Amino acid sequence: MNYFQFRYILMLVASCLCSYSGMAQVTASAALERNNLLIGDQVILKLKASQAAGSVVKDPNLSDLEEMEEIEVLNVSDWDSLQTDSGLLLEKNITITSFDSGYYYIPQIAIPYEQGGQLREIYTPQLAFAVSTLPPDTLELAPIKELIEEPFRLEDLIPLVGSILILGLLALLAYYFWKRRKLEEAIVEEVPEIKRPAHEIALERLQALKQKELWQKGKLKAYHSELTYIVREYLENRYEIQALESTTDEILRDLADLGFDPSWRDKLREMLQAADLVKFAKAEPPVEFHDSMWQYADDFVQATKKEEVEMTEEGEN
Repeated sequence: MNYFQFRYILMLVASCLCSYSGMAQVTASAALERNNLLIGDQVILKLKASQAAGSVVKDPNLSDLEEMEEIEVLNVSDWDSLQTDSGLLLEKNITITSFDSGYYYIPQIAIPYEQGGQLREIYTPQLAFAVSTLPPDTLELAPIKELIEEPFRLEDLIPLVGSILILGLLALLAYYFWKRRKLEEAIVEEVPEIKRPAHEIALERLQALKQKELWQKGKLKAYHSELTYIVREYLENRYEIQALESTTDEILRDLADLGFDPSWRDKLREMLQAADLVKFAKAEPPVEFHDSMWQYADDFVQATKKEEVEMTEEGEN
């Protein structure tokens, strides 16, 4: 083998070794602080990756880990770098927890890196760990301790005194409003009811009926119905008889028992019976009949009204 052949072989071997060495410079590993933990405890999953010159390690792909229902990822730290003789050593802490007991596996985690212009991935190994409930000895009930009596203080009476004062104030308010209502009711009862004389009411209604001009408009039935109602109401209020609900004969009989003037009794019979003929028999009396009936009613009230005598001091004496 001559010199040129030896040199070519030597360069080829060196190139292969350099290429192999560059490919093997990126490594990755994963480890748990402990493989056994209680429900709700937190444990750190530590990722490590070696980075040589010409390589750039990127953030790991945690999608498979985050999708696990049994494991919850609480925190992910940034890469922490440490310079070594062979390059950079990168470390990342992932804090996880679990709330379901059982045995679980942490899947392989892909760590991407860029080398020689190409994007590649390296995977960590699969890890197993167990999640357990509280140990049986921790479930034992502690013995019941004796009650500790606190010393009496005046401040302890504040809630009780405050409650009594509030209840007393509410009771006083309730009594005040009840007494006030009773007093108002008593005042109302003591006020005498001012009752208008029967003849005043009847004369006012007769004037109002006259102003309506019902019979002039052809409303004979309405006119005589209202006229007889005014007279019957006057008799009921004036003589205290059931005139509104009684027949003409019953009204005259009741008036006779009261010593009513016979002359007015006959005229009253005539007016009530004539009005009944117009209302129920649809009789058509002469025009002057309607006005004369109204005048009769007015004269009747004026003649039979009860005189209110106002007593003076001299009269009383």
